[in-house]
Amino acid sequence: MMDLELKKTSRQSLFEKSLLAKTLVLIGIASGVVAVIFILVTLEITQDRAEKHAMERLNELIESTRSMASAACFAHDIALARETAKAFVKNGDVYSVVIRSDGKELARAVRADGKPAALRGFTPLKRTLYSPFDQYDKIGEIEVEPNWGAIHRKASEEMLYTALMMTLIAIGIVGAIAIVIIDLVIQPVNAISEKLHSINASKGEILPIPPNHASNELGQLVGDVNDLVGRLKASLQIEHESNLQRVVNERLRLAAEVFENSQEGIMITDSENRIVSVNKAFSEVTGYPQEEVLGKPPEIFSSEKHDHAFYEDMRDTLTKAGHWRGELWNRRKDGKIVPHSYSISSVKDKDGKAINYVAIFSDISERKAAEEKIEQLAHFDQLTGLPNRVMLQDHFRNALSMAHRNGEQLAVMFFDLDHFKNINDTLGHSIGDRLLKGVSGRIKTVIREEDTVSRLGGDEFIMILPRTDADGAAIVAEKLIKTVSSPYQIESHELLTTPSIGIAMYPDDGSDMETLSKNADAAMYQAKQTGRNRACFFTQEMQDRSVRNMKLGNALMRAIGNNQLTLCYQPQISMQDGRITGAEALLRWHHPEFGSVSPAEFIPIAESSGQIVQIGEWVLRTAAMQMKEWLNRGLPPMVMSVNLSAVQFRHVSLLNIVSGILDEAQLSPRYLELELTEAAAMDNPLAAIDVMKNLHQRGIRISIDDFGTGYSSLSYLKRFKVSKLKIDQSFVRDISEDPDDKAIVIAIINMASSLGLHTIAEGVETPSQLEFMKMNGCDVVQGYYFSKPLPAEEFEAFVRRMGPSARILSIPSR
Repeated sequence: MMDLELKKTSRQSLFEKSLLAKTLVLIGIASGVVAVIFILVTLEITQDRAEKHAMERLNELIESTRSMASAACFAHDIALARETAKAFVKNGDVYSVVIRSDGKELARAVRADGKPAALRGFTPLKRTLYSPFDQYDKIGEIEVEPNWGAIHRKASEEMLYTALMMTLIAIGIVGAIAIVIIDLVIQPVNAISEKLHSINASKGEILPIPPNHASNELGQLVGDVNDLVGRLKASLQIEHESNLQRVVNERLRLAAEVFENSQEGIMITDSENRIVSVNKAFSEVTGYPQEEVLGKPPEIFSSEKHDHAFYEDMRDTLTKAGHWRGELWNRRKDGKIVPHSYSISSVKDKDGKAINYVAIFSDISERKAAEEKIEQLAHFDQLTGLPNRVMLQDHFRNALSMAHRNGEQLAVMFFDLDHFKNINDTLGHSIGDRLLKGVSGRIKTVIREEDTVSRLGGDEFIMILPRTDADGAAIVAEKLIKTVSSPYQIESHELLTTPSIGIAMYPDDGSDMETLSKNADAAMYQAKQTGRNRACFFTQEMQDRSVRNMKLGNALMRAIGNNQLTLCYQPQISMQDGRITGAEALLRWHHPEFGSVSPAEFIPIAESSGQIVQIGEWVLRTAAMQMKEWLNRGLPPMVMSVNLSAVQFRHVSLLNIVSGILDEAQLSPRYLELELTEAAAMDNPLAAIDVMKNLHQRGIRISIDDFGTGYSSLSYLKRFKVSKLKIDQSFVRDISEDPDDKAIVIAIINMASSLGLHTIAEGVETPSQLEFMKMNGCDVVQGYYFSKPLPAEEFEAFVRRMGPSARILSIPSR
């Protein structure tokens, strides 16, 4: 009976358990629906909060790095700007960053792994950048494009995480309920049910009561851990941003200190060459305060010591290399011109275009002065300022090399003051020193710029005269004696001193400085022994020649007045038809004592003494008058060729002299031709071009004499207004035997023909020479084959014998 009651109770308990489970399931479903609704609402709130939190982080990041971007814009530090931009895009919430300065892009960074996606309610973030030194000075802008896709992903991840957590919580709640049910209801019921099968009621056994179970707090624990991680992460981010800000501030502080405290001037210009910034040292070096130069070009400092080509080369170097170093002479504000050492560098944008130029410079006046002082001490005599032995040796080597290369002579003079010791002994060394200064000053007025005078010590001087033969040395010595011997007024003393000069010639008297100076010194002592106040050559032959040249120079001064000069005329024959087309006027001098003096001897004397201008004018007037007289007498028209010396050609009044003589003779310019040596034309080719152009405009023809013996430049020759090239007789003399002379003559004729010029050969004396000229196309010849130079009457008779056409019939046919 009792067993039946127990089984009935067990069934009733199971039935009750089933009803309870159903009830709990319904409660669980209702709880689940509520949980889902709660989760959806929570997820929406979570997404909004996640997106806003992401934008707050971006704003914090921008503000924390804003000073670094401002420093980059202020210093135009592209590297720092790029570093700042790259630091931005390392943050996953940033897609791109652009840093601009003065409207120009300074740096840009874009993430490679992500594309922007629209984010509701948010736009790109822009912040204005201000100068580190002036919070109101806007110097740039930073624009940040958020990585909308990443932000969405993070929000979605956070939503998923939240949903997961809420689901876990819901599952936990339901699970807790299930556990409670299982622990408190089902397990006890099962235990009771099992116990019912094993209980021995007869023994009085009773059912144990199931223990209670505690609630599961894993969700709360995970939430706390996550919150702890979040707070730790935020703390680390703040510490990183703080460190970054300290680095930026330190770099900015150091840059500002370097810029302002630099001992060298610093000037920054923009791409338009306008000054945009200078430091304190700039004002100290230039004298200009900052407010007076900002916005102006650096040309305000120009000293005009550098030409346009110099600045073009500087700009070209900056463009190609990005930097330039050198020295510039600038004008300070007070007008003083000083040398500066410059280092200029260009600052370029990402496209390689120069946007700024930074110039660092310093005043090197003291260094220049020290270098000049060292140069002065090393190479110049401290009393007279003349070159010392070191510079003398250097100048001698250069002069010797040139003389050897060109086959020229060189004169070395040893110069000593007579009885100078008496002045030192009686008046003192200070008076003697002042006398030496006066003497050195007078010496410099006599010698040429290319000559060198050096004080060896005491009252001894030595001179080097390049391109000077014995005649020229004698003339210089005569001028020195006359100049130095004039009285000197020193304080209350009128001093007279005379020089003794010794002359040695290269290469006859030596081929090195030691030998030549020794021989010149010996000649100087010979001058002292023979009476002082004179010059002596090292050899007697040169001495005799010097004496003769001095006598000829004195006699030449009276040659025109004494009617000792005459002209002879040598006919010039056309190779085409044998007619006499012209005559060359040749100067002759017959002296009652010296007899007939060769032009090769007296012309150089006349040139060195300056008498050639007067003599040349006489020759030109006499020749023009003679040509006019011949034309009036009925001689066939021809051209009168007159030689010009280099001194005449350089004379400032040459054009007026020639025009005046033609007007005086009433002779048309077409009957006059001026012959100029190749060397004279090339002495100053640019000036020669102007003179020839003016002569050509007046109808006066020019020919180049002795062509091929000098150093003509073909680039200048084609610019000379010349009508003829005269082949020198040195090429004609051996033309029948010397193949080199033949080649030279043929080349001259062909070149002249190509340039539209005529050729005339002088010194034709044999039929073979004439035949060669005829066969190779020479236009005109002159020489002893036809006639020697003749006096005017004989020349006229010679022309009349040729008949009305003045034709010579002995020209060989081709």
